[in-house]
Amino acid sequence: MDVSPARSKVVVQGQERLGLGLKCPELTPDYRLISVMGRQSTRIATRSSSFLGSRTWRLIRKLLAHAFIANKLTVIRRTLHAFLLSVLSHTPGIGRMLGAKEDRTTHWKNNTNRNWWNDPGLRKITAWIVLLYCGSFTIGYDGSLLNGLQALPQWNKAFNNPSGARLGLINASLSLTVVPWICDTYGRKKAILLGSCGVITGALVGALAKTEAMFITGRVIVGVSCIFTSTGTACLINELVHPRLRGICGSLYLSVFMIGGTLAAWLSYGTLAWDSSSWQWRLPVLFQVSAPLILLLVASFGPESPRYLISKGRHEEALAILAKYHANGETEDELVQNEFKEIKNHIVKELEGNYAGSWKSLFKTRGNRRRVLITERPFYTATLVNDAKVNYLPVSVLVNGLISIFGTFFAIVGGLCVNKIGRRMLYLLSNVGLMMIFAVLTALAAAFAEHPGSSGIGISFVVMLFLALGIHSFGWLPLGTLYPAEILPYSVRSKGLSLNFVVLAVSLSVSGFVNPIGLKALQVG
Repeated sequence: MDVSPARSKVVVQGQERLGLGLKCPELTPDYRLISVMGRQSTRIATRSSSFLGSRTWRLIRKLLAHAFIANKLTVIRRTLHAFLLSVLSHTPGIGRMLGAKEDRTTHWKNNTNRNWWNDPGLRKITAWIVLLYCGSFTIGYDGSLLNGLQALPQWNKAFNNPSGARLGLINASLSLTVVPWICDTYGRKKAILLGSCGVITGALVGALAKTEAMFITGRVIVGVSCIFTSTGTACLINELVHPRLRGICGSLYLSVFMIGGTLAAWLSYGTLAWDSSSWQWRLPVLFQVSAPLILLLVASFGPESPRYLISKGRHEEALAILAKYHANGETEDELVQNEFKEIKNHIVKELEGNYAGSWKSLFKTRGNRRRVLITERPFYTATLVNDAKVNYLPVSVLVNGLISIFGTFFAIVGGLCVNKIGRRMLYLLSNVGLMMIFAVLTALAAAFAEHPGSSGIGISFVVMLFLALGIHSFGWLPLGTLYPAEILPYSVRSKGLSLNFVVLAVSLSVSGFVNPIGLKALQVG
């Protein structure tokens, strides 16, 4: 039954391909970029193509080749070529001016309203996705919690002002091989359930800790469990969401990461007044159980991934979920049928090609190795209290909270712009900006080492931290889970996302271990 007088018409650039790693992927993945276009049917593009005409394409390549190949600077030529194409292809009107042709498309009808908020099925799936964002909230809260605790006198008193190597030890907690095995063998929901129980247990142990060993035990349990929840929720969101909403819903996942960090910072700031009670630090640690409690609800009553169900031969259940949330229950809907066939064929070909199962398959081919290199990029997180010279305690916690709000704003803006600007363009803009900011931060750190009493340098350092986190949040965070989910084959998707969060955990651990030692030697911390 039609839910509105007019059906929705959406454009999807790029069809989900097998992507077994037999060939190197382009820097831009075959993503599903969707925008509402009309009222008659669903337009699904069968292949991605440049907005530039073929003649213009060849002319630009020829000019760049003559300019750089003579000096054998092929890397620079390719980088400039990719950047120029990205700028031109995302400039309104340029494609038409250069004689670009439309993508070849196939029309798939879909029983949904053009506005997701007016469609029952899309409202339901959006509600589940919002609840699944708690997985990102959990890891964001956990990552920022220790920064806030370091500024609380009662916490430093209870654990003897941990610094240097001891601070790095408390930060170090991660997991790797078990998470994708649980996701692929028992399902995304089981991984979320297991991780949520672990986070709740670890948070209770940490909040009730009376010794440093007990607190570290709770931190390790939480750190390992967070990777279960984050990997499971990231996979489930990208595999459940309607194609029309996949870009925005996937890119906003790590924006909620920043919201979790912001709440941790401000909750720590709010407890500063309890200067005579241990609940000054116990309450922020205990609050960590809130998001996992919501995830327990999702794991118990929410839908499972259709891709996981098809991989286990449960085709009827997968089709029912696709129909319920993507076409308001119509199993014969054209979009639903094509989605079902596409997923089924994709997984069957992977199984026939022996690409499923092992970690070896993630690095076996040149294409997959390149995908891993692209997606598992270093994850930058500013350690505000130790990296910035802010002497007055309430001010340091306040700066932590303000920077978190600043980063959250830019993360949400970047997530909403991902379909307009494009994945590669976001990466390019963010990387160029961060290189410039890091150069200035390095110079400021060197200047502060020579003039340790300069408040002007310290203020400049904090300002640059604001800019760095803003640029990082705008470009890298929206693509942190969306990009790997779109370019990695199903058989290695959970492994790739798990590795992504492990890289994040390792980066935080190394940062927490090295930065306090180095800054203490520089007499900054």
